[in-house]
Amino acid sequence: MQRKQSRRRGNRHVLLIEDEKNLVDMYTVALRSYNFDLQTAQSADDALKLLEEQSFDIILLDILIPATSHDSLDVSQRKGLDVLEIIRKHPRFRTIPVLILTNLDDIPDRKRAETLHAQEYILKTNVLPKDIGRKIEVILQQR
Repeated sequence: MQRKQSRRRGNRHVLLIEDEKNLVDMYTVALRSYNFDLQTAQSADDALKLLEEQSFDIILLDILIPATSHDSLDVSQRKGLDVLEIIRKHPRFRTIPVLILTNLDDIPDRKRAETLHAQEYILKTNVLPKDIGRKIEVILQQR
């Protein structure tokens, strides 16, 4: 589990669940310009632990993440969607907006994410990290 913090601005706490370090670094730089309090998790277990320990206003969630930080990634496992399901069933987390960030343009994954009330399903290749910051601002302003 890796924690990166930027300057705080109100209660804009963002949880980024992403296992690829280069993407974590890229999103951290982009989101820092929006002054979000950013926490990162690289596995399903790390993400759920952070959710229990802290409050978040929005979650950015990759679909392909390992179950634990010690596991190797098995692309047949969609642990991110399992995390989303747990979030939606938990009374404290169920209303947190979740943006799916993935490289998988997969119809069953999209349908499951929609069924689990993901705010958006975003292909990483179709959006710049700075645009994610703008999306977060819009979503948080609407709440």
